[in-house]
Amino acid sequence: MSSPNSLLRRVLSLESRDNVSTALEALATGDRFAVQGRELAAREAVPMGHKVAVAGIAAGQPVMKFGEPIGLARCDIEPGDHVHVHNVESLFTDWLAARAGATQS
Repeated sequence: MSSPNSLLRRVLSLESRDNVSTALEALATGDRFAVQGRELAAREAVPMGHKVAVAGIAAGQPVMKFGEPIGLARCDIEPGDHVHVHNVESLFTDWLAARAGATQS
C-alpha cells in the first residue's frame, strides 16, 4: 500500500454514493489513488478533470457524481476505468428539457 500522503488530493468525490470521482491531476495507467476509504489504481490513463470509476457500474446503470445521476453506463465499467463519452450516455439533455419545462410553467 502506498503512503497515504502520496494518494491525497488526486481525485475528488463528495458523496458516498458516487461511483465516479474527478481526477484532480492526470492519472497514468497503474497510478494509485485513495477515495471513500479505499485505495484503487487507474486501469487506463485518465486526463485531469475527467472521471474515474471508483466502483463497478453495470451497463445501463446510473453514473453518479456529486450524489446525482449524470449518465447511464453504455457498457460495464470497472473500478479504475476512465469514464467519459465513450462509455457513458449523458443525461444532460434530459436535465435541460426538465429545466425548460420548469421555467415555462
